[in-house]
Amino acid sequence: PAARCAAAAAAAARSGGGGAAGTFVWEKQWYPVAVIDLIDEKKPHPTQLLGVDVVVWKDGQGKWNVFEDKCPHRLAPLSEGRIEDDGTLLCAYHGWRFDANGACTDMPQASSPEEEARVKANPRSCAFTRPSMEAQGLVWAWGEGGKDAELEARMTPALLVPEIEGVGKSGEAPGGAFRNHWQVRDMPYGWAAFFENAIDPAHAVVSHHTLVGDRYDDPAGFKCVVERPMTAEAGFRCALDPAVPPFNTIGKYDAETSYDFQPPTLLKIDWRHEEARFLTSHYCVPTRPGWCRHFVVTVCQRGEGEKVRQHRWFKLNLFTLTSPAWLTHVLGPTFLHQDMVLLHQQEKIIAQGDGQAAAEKWKDQVFIPTGADKMTVMFYQWFGRNGPVPWGGPHAAGTIPPIERDQAKLFDTWDMHTKYCTHCQGALRNTEILKWVAVAGAGAKAVWVACLFAFAASAAGAGAVNPKPRTLY
Repeated sequence: PAARCAAAAAAAARSGGGGAAGTFVWEKQWYPVAVIDLIDEKKPHPTQLLGVDVVVWKDGQGKWNVFEDKCPHRLAPLSEGRIEDDGTLLCAYHGWRFDANGACTDMPQASSPEEEARVKANPRSCAFTRPSMEAQGLVWAWGEGGKDAELEARMTPALLVPEIEGVGKSGEAPGGAFRNHWQVRDMPYGWAAFFENAIDPAHAVVSHHTLVGDRYDDPAGFKCVVERPMTAEAGFRCALDPAVPPFNTIGKYDAETSYDFQPPTLLKIDWRHEEARFLTSHYCVPTRPGWCRHFVVTVCQRGEGEKVRQHRWFKLNLFTLTSPAWLTHVLGPTFLHQDMVLLHQQEKIIAQGDGQAAAEKWKDQVFIPTGADKMTVMFYQWFGRNGPVPWGGPHAAGTIPPIERDQAKLFDTWDMHTKYCTHCQGALRNTEILKWVAVAGAGAKAVWVACLFAFAASAAGAGAVNPKPRTLY
């Protein structure tokens, strides 16, 4: 069955094939698609990758799999199906079932066992599979299917962060490190807009006023020192000189900070103090034009000494390292919301409808007179040489959607996070229970107070009808 399905995948790749973009082959890369600890393993989960709809699901052997989200029968979305007790993925349209290799294991409409066996032997009965793996608490998917995809995927390392390896659910890691909970959210702006913003230290204290700094007192000039020159495969790494707020306080630069861009998905912000280190790893996955999926986690490595406890960056990160997942997921988006609207609109203003020419349009339209923009310039240089994103599926044209003026839709946390996060669903359910308990308690109290008033009124009325007899002595 696996061989038949590989042949079918190869044919599908030839018929819809995406080619290399520049000198960087986007399709031959690993991409994180889901956080294992956050999604319900009993259900299939839809998402998108490079414009293609995919479904993430866990089979009976405990392995997470990624298929293209379409049944080979009539192209119904497999994410609307269910995971059966035998560990297969069932299509909700006609009941076809598929194993982890994509092979069809059950076809209820077959008129006889012989016909079912004959149809199952046809490679076209197989689901459209992608190489997948689990690492760092994430499900990863390869950027394409096809005959050689499995071999190429196994020969290509994913962009893992060594400091995260070995971290358990408790957050503890070897060597005294500690990791907070993964946060994930779909963002209403594209892959390039995300990295342009995330790789720009200068915006932090302005756009994120009150959370990480003060827009009036903290902006300051700095230089970007190249620590690793740019290449197509490895990206680049730069250090801030000095590491201005929010990484330090102006006039007291006792910590260093570097930004490490590793295409196509990873940005590491490495903050180093003599007593501690915070490494924040951002993964940004291009899901469809005008949208991306953002994963972020921070690892703290603590040394000796107490001075770092007074440091602003230590205090900013301490909350996420000590809070339960649902609380960081509730409050974490506050940071992302502060510049979400301007990023959503800026991307559309620059692209002018043509998202595939974003790099060229960006450099022709912006005004960048200071060295503070150096890393953003380097990012667009990389993107100009190695882009555009090779969108597939129904988004092959790369057309960016228009500006969404209804901000309620941009801030819709349910669709962008809660609907696939079991931690937040549990917190929401408990909140609803507490609300109804409170309502019931308030109702019971109101009934009790009403009963007291009724009893008092009844007693007063009885006293008026039957006055106490008067005595003569």
